[in-house]
Amino acid sequence: MLIGFLVMLLMVVAAVVLLMRSTNLFASSGASAGSNQSRNVAPDILKERFAKGEIDAKEFNERKRLLAE
Repeated sequence: MLIGFLVMLLMVVAAVVLLMRSTNLFASSGASAGSNQSRNVAPDILKERFAKGEIDAKEFNERKRLLAE
């Protein structure tokens, strides 16, 4: 009976770990890599919006300058 409980507990823990990994709650690389990643998101979004034609060149350059500060 004790062995059954331990096996069940192990299965629950494994399921939780797999769920957390699939939703990227575990960071495989350190915190510094995550902060570098988030710093590069804004310029990428800005470039994408410019490429789609959502903003013009003047607005693109102004926002790019503000992001660089």
